[in-house]
Amino acid sequence: MALSTRVQYRLESSLSKTDAVSLELPTRTGYARLARIAAASIALRVGFPLRVIDDLRLALDEAMILLLAPGDESDRILIDYSVEDHTILVMLRRTPSRRTSEAGEQRFLDLTAELVDERTVDSSSGTLTLRKSLPS
Repeated sequence: MALSTRVQYRLESSLSKTDAVSLELPTRTGYARLARIAAASIALRVGFPLRVIDDLRLALDEAMILLLAPGDESDRILIDYSVEDHTILVMLRRTPSRRTSEAGEQRFLDLTAELVDERTVDSSSGTLTLRKSLPS
């Protein structure tokens, strides 16, 4: 059986104060790595130190774990990365949307508390948001 997957990567410009990168990934664990690589690449270009980049990557791992719940193979995870004033905002959502589990949400919130400046979970739509600013 041949797998057909589509990964979209769009860099709107050479990273400036307001850039946007979008990924559309299949809901299979092997693709979580692309989400981490994109976040690390953007953070590096913004000037984040490696320790902070590792924190962002770990938080993204936890977000992907929460969204990779079983479902249809045609489901996708949409990830939007944006940069504004030395802050990276990552919004992740599964399409079609699925409710995330309470236990999974609590695990995500607990494990990411020290990794990012802000994180949110919208249980009903399965949308997650991560925010990390360049340390002063």
